[in-house]
Amino acid sequence: MFKLRYLSLAFFLVVSSFILSGCNLLNRRNVAGLQVITNDVPVSVFLNDQYLDKSPLIVKDLKPGTYTLEIQPDDATLVPYETQVTLRKGLLTVVTWKPGTTPETSGGVIYELEEIADSSKTEVSVVSLPDGAIISLDQGTKEFAPTLMTELTPGNHEFEASLPSYETQQHTINAVQGHRLHITVKLAKSERNGATPTPAASPAAPTATISATTATPSAQPLRTAVSNPTLTGPTVTIEPTNYFQNGVEGLRVRDQASPAGKEIGFAESSKSYVYLGETENGWYKIQIGTLTGWVSGQYATLSE
Repeated sequence: MFKLRYLSLAFFLVVSSFILSGCNLLNRRNVAGLQVITNDVPVSVFLNDQYLDKSPLIVKDLKPGTYTLEIQPDDATLVPYETQVTLRKGLLTVVTWKPGTTPETSGGVIYELEEIADSSKTEVSVVSLPDGAIISLDQGTKEFAPTLMTELTPGNHEFEASLPSYETQQHTINAVQGHRLHITVKLAKSERNGATPTPAASPAAPTATISATTATPSAQPLRTAVSNPTLTGPTVTIEPTNYFQNGVEGLRVRDQASPAGKEIGFAESSKSYVYLGETENGWYKIQIGTLTGWVSGQYATLSE
C-alpha cells in the first residue's frame, strides 16, 4: 500500500515550494530544488550517477537543468528506478516513489509547474504510465489520460488516477493561476491477484517539476568488477562513494560514458582497475574481467 503522512507532508511541501518559488535570493542564485519521498522505504538517491543522500531528502541548491534521477532501494529484493527530471530555477521538483519487487509493481508521481502565456488561466495536464488511466478532479467528470484540464479555479483540488488491477493514486494538488501543472503518474500493478486496487495518498507540490520520459529499471543482478592484483600500465582507482551494494562500497560500471548507460558491473572503492586508454565526458573506460565498461571520473582517479 502506497501511503504517505498526508497532512504533515503536504504542509511541508507547500512551505518548501513557497520558499523556492517566491524567494528573490534563490532566484538570484539561480538554484533549483529536489525532493524525493519513498514512503519510509530506505533508498539511495543519485543525480547523474552522483550520490545525494538517503530518502526522504530535500535539496535546495542544485543547478537548474535536466538530470538522470536514480532511486536505488537498500532492500535488494526491490528494483531500482531511473528517469529524467528537469530542475528549474526557483522551483522544487517533487518525486514520490513506491519501490516494488518488479518494475510493474513499482509506482509514483513527478510534478512540474510551467508558466503559460495567458496569466489569467489555470491548467493541469496529466500523463499516465500505462496510458489511458482514468483521471478525475474533485470527484467530477472522469477523463482518460493523457488529458489537459483548462479553466480551473486556482487553489487546492482533489486528484485521482486509477486503472483496474492497479493501485489507485490520490493526491491533493495546488493549481496556480498563470501556470500549467504537469503530472506524470506511473501506476503500480497490484501485487495481489484479484484484489481491489488500494488508494495511494500522496501530497501536493504546486511548484514541482516532472518529466514524462521514464526508463524501465532492470532487476537483473550486476556483475562485481574484480580488480587485478598484478596490474601493469595505467590504472583507475575507485574513490569512496558512500554508496554501498550488499555491504560493499563502490561505484556502478556502465556500458556507456553516461549516467543513462546500462549498469553492467560494480567496482569496489579503494581498488584499481585496468585503464583502457579512453576518456569521454569525464568517464574512464576500464577492464572488468572479460568485459569493458565506464566509470564516472567524479569518483575515480586515473594513474598513468
